[in-house]
Formats: sequence, structure tokens, C-alpha cells
Amino acid sequence: MPLKEICYNTVIHNTEDSFMLATVRLNDELTELLTSLTERFHKKKSDVIREAIRFYAKELEKNQNTRMQKAMKKTAKSDFVEYKKLEETLNDGL
Repeated sequence: MPLKEICYNTVIHNTEDSFMLATVRLNDELTELLTSLTERFHKKKSDVIREAIRFYAKELEKNQNTRMQKAMKKTAKSDFVEYKKLEETLNDGL
């Protein structure tokens, strides 16, 4: 049985003078969640969708930064190990 989808047209503000119209297809579960959020926070559906996109983008950026920081720490640690090996070799007079 196919999912019942509800479409919402959302105007996403790009600049003061231009807008983008986006169509969002939601199944029953997401429709209920969206309705619940709009009622709870007294906001328009389009506002909730815009805020969700902004939140998602920020979370992705945070996760990417965290992964990059972990990679940099790992690289710094392995570089330090290699530096110590080189330093020991130089101190041995070889």
C-alpha cells in the first residue's frame, strides 16, 4: 500500500528581493510531527520547515568540524611519534 503523502509549498527566503519555492512531500508521521510542532510553538509550517533546514545544516557543519578535529589530533599524534623516532635516530649518531 503506497504511503499517503501530503505536499507543502514552502517559500524559502534567499535574499530580501528573491525567494525560492520548495515542495515538500511528507508521509503521515511527518505530517503529524510538523502539525504538532506548529501548534506547540505557534509558528507557520513554512517557518518550522525553514528552521529545520537551518538546524540540519548547522548540525552537519558541527559534525564535519568534529570529524576534522579528530583527524587532526590523530595526525598530530602520529606525526609526534615519527618525530620522536627521527630524533632518537639523530641522537644515536646515525
